[in-house]
Amino acid sequence: MTKVLKFRVEIEELENKIWREIEITDRRTVADLAYTILATFESLAYHLYYIKYNNKI
Repeated sequence: MTKVLKFRVEIEELENKIWREIEITDRRTVADLAYTILATFESLAYHLYYIKYNNKI
């Protein structure tokens, strides 16, 4: 049976707290949870995905 987990997520170190409550099923992965948190705060987090390719052989 699938369970729904509820989290309260805050951005720390801000004078005025910004927080969200999110729900996700227990069948999701930790990566899914991370993406859900980013999406909840409307962040695409491009800075986490810098890939550089050098085609010199």
